[in-house]
Amino acid sequence: MSDLLDAFKACLAYDLAWIEDFSDDEVEISQDLFGVLQAFAELRRQSADEAQD
Repeated sequence: MSDLLDAFKACLAYDLAWIEDFSDDEVEISQDLFGVLQAFAELRRQSADEAQD
């Protein structure tokens, strides 16, 4: 997983357009990871909302 994350971070950091070619691809992740990602996304939304207030 760490190798994959490193690759994603590099693609996003350098704004590599070709990574968007895979944006509609399906991936399978564990329920635990999915829950953590959902919680993180919600915290980011809340932080963004608070920053706008």
